[in-house]
Amino acid sequence: MRYLVDHGRTGMLSEPGNPEALAENVLRVLREPEFGLRLAANAFEELRPYRWESVREQWLHAYRALVPEKAGVVEESVAGA
Repeated sequence: MRYLVDHGRTGMLSEPGNPEALAENVLRVLREPEFGLRLAANAFEELRPYRWESVREQWLHAYRALVPEKAGVVEESVAGA
């Protein structure tokens, strides 16, 4: 998960097999609710480029390239999602 999480900005990382570090991270978020809210807000913004609204056209383009004669059907079903 290290490639997805920026420690202290979008989440908290703990070394695998280190339950003490995990417990410390969990306790910090529980003891500092504002910190937890900031992590959540930062993570939400970090993922904006991966939301459906952002990637819909890219997926449609890929589908159309693979199955050009069915592009209209794919577009209609995806638009309703």
